[in-house]
Amino acid sequence: MPKRRYMLDDDPTIPILAWIWPSADVIRPDVMKAMAEAGFNISLADFTGDAFGNALDIAHDAGMRLLVRHPAFDLGRMTPEKGRDYTLTTAQKSRIRAMVKKLHKHPGLYGYYIHDEPAHADYDWNAAVIHEIEAIDDYHMCYVNHNAPVIQGGYGAGTQEALWRDWIRKTQPRFLSYDHYPIEQKPRHLIEAMGEKAFNGFPGGIVVKPHYFSSLDFARSFCMALDLPLWAFTCSTPHWSYPVPTEGHIRFQLMCDLAYGARGLQYFAPLADTAIFRIDGSPTPALEIARRVNRDIHALWKKMKGLRSIGVHHQGPLWPGTTPLLPTPTEAWGNDHLGLKFKCEGDPAVLGLFDDPQGQLYVLAVNRNPVESGAITLDPGLDDQVPHKWHPLLPGEGKLFKLRSDGPPEAV
Repeated sequence: MPKRRYMLDDDPTIPILAWIWPSADVIRPDVMKAMAEAGFNISLADFTGDAFGNALDIAHDAGMRLLVRHPAFDLGRMTPEKGRDYTLTTAQKSRIRAMVKKLHKHPGLYGYYIHDEPAHADYDWNAAVIHEIEAIDDYHMCYVNHNAPVIQGGYGAGTQEALWRDWIRKTQPRFLSYDHYPIEQKPRHLIEAMGEKAFNGFPGGIVVKPHYFSSLDFARSFCMALDLPLWAFTCSTPHWSYPVPTEGHIRFQLMCDLAYGARGLQYFAPLADTAIFRIDGSPTPALEIARRVNRDIHALWKKMKGLRSIGVHHQGPLWPGTTPLLPTPTEAWGNDHLGLKFKCEGDPAVLGLFDDPQGQLYVLAVNRNPVESGAITLDPGLDDQVPHKWHPLLPGEGKLFKLRSDGPPEAV
């Protein structure tokens, strides 16, 4: 069966979504232009009426596209009794189809927002809405974002695996998205009291949730097995226990997403008085952070777009759900002709392994510290006095290397 044409297949750039704008009033030429110049290319926009045209025109003129959130597509949370085997009414179907016909030909459209963090009870109505939209437009995205896989019981499905299996069976998704904000601020004395057990604690009372990497691995496993693009997040606004994000915090989250094979990146939430833009649309100093990080991501993506994620390993102390680099062929059996002798030493790092269609191997090495700079070597046999042995990494920074069988890894 031929593969359906889909917008993600046609996009040469990596999607970077601004999640969420509270209202269409902020979709102004100055705001959209600033967003595009900062490296964003999609904005999630709220609408309640039918006045889409002007907003879509403004976004398109600025080089942006909109993910449209509208009551026609989002039916809200349902109880298991109401949600089970949910059937759309004739009026609901007519409203959905009318909205899709109004929107689907506009070049400023990215897709249709369906729901955020659905419980198992919401899956049947989610699926019904998606199928109704795709009967008219199966090119643009039907966007649903999922909870992080960290809750026992799978939000009503029994387990997290059962939850996502049901999602895939019922909706045949074209991508998978989930949110998980890993960086928290905790009192320093709590981290200090843990001593050596505080493997996930960093200077200044910063903690990375211990299940951060196991969640990424869970999502990556589904996406790699089913050949689905993975979309993941960074937190860009302080709320609850999440601190004011530094450049290192934002870079760490997005680079780790990429190391785990993500092909779409999202910021939650760019619009708040303590975020990238204030509620009135005026920029904050955090806009410059987003601009620098997104610039680096777009440059990196030009080298990574055609690569396939083939594994993730960790250098340094292991966290839940992580694995170290495997032994080289020489270390395991004494053979030196079975593959690359790739090793990493130095500060803790995430090592995302990739290949290209010709079989060339690459590694995206990410500093596993969101607060402090570090250094790694991919050629530990070199003398420490050799200046190119150590590769410095800013907090959360990622660098791409080509792995070679006839020489040391090469930065690309």
